[in-house]
Amino acid sequence: MSETPAADPGRTAETNEPAIYVLIKRGLYWRPEAQGYTGVLAEAGRYAEAQAKPYREEPRLGTKVMLASEAPEFAPACWEETKIAVLKNEIAQLRSRLQEAEKGAEAWKRVALIAAIPLEAMRMAGSYRALAPSTQTCVDEAVVTIRMAVTGHSLPPDGDLDASLAPARAALAAKTAPLPSPRSDDGGQQ
Repeated sequence: MSETPAADPGRTAETNEPAIYVLIKRGLYWRPEAQGYTGVLAEAGRYAEAQAKPYREEPRLGTKVMLASEAPEFAPACWEETKIAVLKNEIAQLRSRLQEAEKGAEAWKRVALIAAIPLEAMRMAGSYRALAPSTQTCVDEAVVTIRMAVTGHSLPPDGDLDASLAPARAALAAKTAPLPSPRSDDGGQQ
């Protein structure tokens, strides 16, 4: 018994692309170029409409036809040991990719912190006060954005940068407030 093909044999219903099939016999996928069988879809051969058509039209040949995009990762007769080995390999690959991503994230954080140093120094020095208010706001936003990214904090879902930066801006304003004049209010007499 064959699987139901796409509405137009040889084309997928969703994208109208040429359909690619896998062939299944005795519960296992055919390998590429009909060179044996496998229980793992990733190792299965892919066959065009012309190659799959005879098996779809002659179910007595014992081979089922299925769209590769709809086929399960493991064929019905795949050994459990094979499934476990494939899944363990996928887990190992994912762990390796995660470790690489974490290394990259750590390097990115270091670069971001290094980029923030001149901005922090500018804020702490008197030169920050000499900047135009709009430039001060840009520096504040850059420093806060870098800190948020490095610490894993992010903007709220609505993406309201002003609301997210308000507490940081208040803290920065207190930190960079003009220093009191050396003269007191009594006419400069101390």
